[in-house]
Amino acid sequence: MMLILDVMQKIGLILLALATMTGAAYAHPAGLSPLQEGDTVPDVRLKFQDTATPVQLSEYEGQLVILKFWTTTCVSCFADFPKMEYLQETFGDRIRVILVNVKETPTYIAERLSVRNRKLPHLPSVIGHDTLAALFPHPYAGYSVWIGAERSVELMGSSALNVNRQKIAAVLAGEKPPKLGEPRLYADLRLPLPELLGGKSSNGSQYRAEFAGHIAAFGTLGGRDLGVADSLEGTVRNTYVNYEAWQLIHDAFYPLMAGEWASLLAGPSRLPHANQFQIYSRDTSLFTFHFVPRFEQSDYLYVKSQLSYEQVLPMGTDVSVAADLMRRDLVNYYLVNGVALDTVTERIPCLEITTVEDKGYGRSAANAILTDFFQAIGLSMPYVFTDTAGTGTRDYTVPEWKEAGSKEELKAVLGTFGFRLTEGERDMPFIRLSDIP
Repeated sequence: MMLILDVMQKIGLILLALATMTGAAYAHPAGLSPLQEGDTVPDVRLKFQDTATPVQLSEYEGQLVILKFWTTTCVSCFADFPKMEYLQETFGDRIRVILVNVKETPTYIAERLSVRNRKLPHLPSVIGHDTLAALFPHPYAGYSVWIGAERSVELMGSSALNVNRQKIAAVLAGEKPPKLGEPRLYADLRLPLPELLGGKSSNGSQYRAEFAGHIAAFGTLGGRDLGVADSLEGTVRNTYVNYEAWQLIHDAFYPLMAGEWASLLAGPSRLPHANQFQIYSRDTSLFTFHFVPRFEQSDYLYVKSQLSYEQVLPMGTDVSVAADLMRRDLVNYYLVNGVALDTVTERIPCLEITTVEDKGYGRSAANAILTDFFQAIGLSMPYVFTDTAGTGTRDYTVPEWKEAGSKEELKAVLGTFGFRLTEGERDMPFIRLSDIP
């Protein structure tokens, strides 16, 4: 079967690359070549946007300098700016975070920031530096370069997860901590899991399963290769590489409850599948790193949450049997690791949206109205179910809510769109993860 890459990661990386590639090679100033980790950075002159006097890189001797490359088209860069400010404040004079934009002009940047109503953080900023562009060419915005003692390149990479408090402390202490590698858009996941781990595959047509953690060779790439047939061995193989653990669990268990959840419009979490989980574990990073605030997210937590899995079945095994075996494998894996994995039905309060008059609005209109309302009043979104199908074809404008907005106002607004809002309860199935005493 055709290799199926993790769609969100692949599309996100491709769009980011297309949005931030220069379209041409960097024009390297004479005598300069791209640097690698361990190389020494020349004593370049830096001209900051908010100061008239340039400074030499050597003036930061004794500090860890972190160059954060960015562009106005890089959404993740803006999301990470508060984290960069937090790290600068946390470490004070021991580090110097510098924003660097080598792909856009000051005028263009100012126009883009104005149109999007965005501001840069309170950090020194360099714009249009040919020498830095030549020394550190990079295909993705969000790239970071760490320059340590004697202007040595300590770390380079595009993953924001590498820039974290623990790793900075380690580098300042003279250590060389590991890092997440670069994402590989076209990595080959067709090999069996044991071979990806550097071993050999077992022979034979009996059922077998294997688990592993994060496979470093693939960086931040996650993917799966399903239904790979081996006619000589008489087997078929399903392999999952670098999946966030709860995504793998969700893929295995959600088909059992998809019917009950099909009408979900929104829930307390904006994460794609978090609303179907009840997690009662002290250490949620075993399953996902998304519950940690963004400024505390790190490659350590990312790697900890990753799981790789492979099952090899006799050829001709029914798909439903393979799914049952995968669920059994996951239950046993977590049982050994002190976590109970099962499904449970719980009664939850919820809102119900029904269509009383088709006015051409769809699920997206109802969701936008609800999202803005609960954000305005400062409450989490409850579970919301609807019979409304499709996205609708009619344009709509979401009203501006006051902080003291009431449910009655919400019902009235939804009524003008042809929807009725009622409050109720539902018995819903959940995937439960809990520590074993």
